[in-house]
Amino acid sequence: MFVVPEYNHGYNAATKNALDYLHREWRDKPVGFVSYGGIAAGTRAVEGLIQVVTTLGMVPVSKAVNIPLIQRLVDADNVFKPNDRTEESAVALLDELSGGRPASDPRAAARPRTSAVAVGVEQGGRGCR
Repeated sequence: MFVVPEYNHGYNAATKNALDYLHREWRDKPVGFVSYGGIAAGTRAVEGLIQVVTTLGMVPVSKAVNIPLIQRLVDADNVFKPNDRTEESAVALLDELSGGRPASDPRAAARPRTSAVAVGVEQGGRGCR
């Protein structure tokens, strides 16, 4: 799972760098996105990243968490306070990731059921948390 901001109508360099650096460890793994930003909720970043992760052989799940106007969900102590819609979306995304693959993926049975979050650690590679 990647948590990504929208940066100039696209994804940020740090996320692309992580994908490029660990692409072998993440090949054939499911990937989900939590995006945030202004009115578009980071969705333009995710649109671009879906092209990148599929090219790298990852399998994006259909559920996502999109957080518009994120500053409205951060309190005076800089603590993120999700609303009901955000929490429901997060549960749906985690449910799909924990199932391993979208049901429509014909390769689902052939791959291990592991989320992309800790693959580098599980396979003895460089950690990614």
